[in-house]
Amino acid sequence: MDKSQIQQSGVLATKEQVQEGRINAAMAFMGKTREEAEKMADEMMPKLLRWRE
Repeated sequence: MDKSQIQQSGVLATKEQVQEGRINAAMAFMGKTREEAEKMADEMMPKLLRWRE
């Protein structure tokens, strides 16, 4: 299921899907390595309201 399908169906992405999307975006748009992108995602996810524990 791609992003447009998720938005059209109203189904929320899983935490893993959101995290993977953030990792891929950081690598594509910021030139980060996978390791750097994973660290960024790990730091950002808890700040998002939906993923607060």
